[in-house]
Order: sequence, then structure tokens, then C-alpha cells
Amino acid sequence: MRECQEVRELINIYLDGEFDEHEVNSIKAHLVGCQDCSDLFEKQQQFLTLLRENEPREEVPLGLEFNIRTQLRKRKTWTLLKSKGVYVALLTFLSLLGPALYLVLKSSPPDRNPDFVITSINDYKSYLKRELPLEIQSNHIEEVTDWFKNKVHFNPVVPSFHNKNVKLMGGRLTSFQGERVAFLVYELNDYVISLSVTRERKIDAQAAKKNTLKEIDFYLFHLDGYNAISWNHLGLTYCLVSNLPEEGRKACIICHEQGTEDVNIHRFLEWPSS
Repeated sequence: MRECQEVRELINIYLDGEFDEHEVNSIKAHLVGCQDCSDLFEKQQQFLTLLRENEPREEVPLGLEFNIRTQLRKRKTWTLLKSKGVYVALLTFLSLLGPALYLVLKSSPPDRNPDFVITSINDYKSYLKRELPLEIQSNHIEEVTDWFKNKVHFNPVVPSFHNKNVKLMGGRLTSFQGERVAFLVYELNDYVISLSVTRERKIDAQAAKKNTLKEIDFYLFHLDGYNAISWNHLGLTYCLVSNLPEEGRKACIICHEQGTEDVNIHRFLEWPSS
């Protein structure tokens, strides 16, 4: 039979379902025979139920989701918190810190140092919400290409494509860390696809899957319900964003010849700044 003090220290872990069957049965047996511990258990259970029912349903910032996914991939072991004493102490500390921590996270601006992929997804979402209108609306490649001239520091050649279902909608300028970005929008049937291009940046690939094609590494992300594909080539970084299925691979049809692996997008060559 467990002692009262030990059971009281383990009630939160028990409520979280962290114990195996033997430990669960041991605590249950103690609660049946100890009214004081049983009353404490019921109060803790009611408190947790109240918290869950009144928990604010805030949208998780995309940058926070990305960081969580990255840390989960990095972390393979978690040995320190297997100590029940440390775990109980941590739970107690977090229960006291929780309200203040929530207010800090809520008031802090998301994506303070955003990755280019996250920025591209946010631009895509803003476009869908009509918060980021196109500055040039045209399905003519030459017209959109001319519009970008002298606005970005690279050769503003809009990628060509051969699939009749892919339609160029136009483009605009966005920004990333103070530099201009070419933001292009296409439609493929009922789906919207964006292509963002900027000077070469390091791609944080910790939360991505990697595919290699013709010695170019393509990184596939799935964040906030959207698919993104990012890669570096000839001094530039690209990011395709869509809500297409199959990890967004269908979006690659914009940059590839129909039925082949020949890439047209590499006409975005480095254009020296003045």
C-alpha cells in the first residue's frame, strides 16, 4: 500500500495517464481505502476538467509550430524527466508559471526571426485572405516579367510552363528580412500556388523531408495545413506554397516540362545589383 504523501505527489501524473497498469492499480487501491486522498483526487480532477473546459482556443503561431516540429525531430531521448521527483517538481512549477507564460506568448509577436519558408506560407495565407493583392494582374509571362524589372536584384524572368491547366495570375513584391521578394501566383484547377523567390538563404531543413533531383535538394514541408517546397539554386532561394495534396509535389508542374524532369525555373539567374 502506498503512503499518503507519495500518492498526493503522484496524483497529477496519475490524472495524465502516465503510469502503467501496476502503478494505476496501486494508486486506485490507496484511494479506495483513504478518504483524505480520495477527496484530494476528486478536487484535482474537477480542477483539471474546469481548466480544459475554459482553455482559450488560440491559433498556434506558425513560427511556434515550426520550432516545435524542429525540436521534436532533434530530440531522441528524454531521460532526466523519467525521475518522478523531477517530473512532479516540473509539473508544479509549470502550474504556477502557466498563466504568466500564456500571457507572454499571447502578447509576443510571432515569427520574430522568421524562416523564409514560414514567411512564404504567411504571404500565401494573406493572399488567400485578400490581404495581399497582386500588384500586376496578368497571365502573360512577358508582361509580368517586365513589371518585375528594376524591382528585384535578380533576373526577373517568370517561369514558363506547358500544362494548360496551370494559369499565371500575376505577381507582386513582398519582403523578407528587409529585402524584396518576387511573389508569383498561379492557379491549377481549383488550387492556388504561390512561388516566392529571393537571394539565397540557408534552409532550415530540420522539419522537412528531402528529395534530390539533378543534384538539387528539394525540401518538403507541411506546416499549418499547407504544403511548401523550398530549394536553393544559382544564388537564389525558391519556395512553392500550396494546399495541394501529396505534399504539394503537384505544384512542381509549374517549373517542370510536362512529363519530363527538365526544369525551366532556373532562368531566374542572379542579376547583379547596381
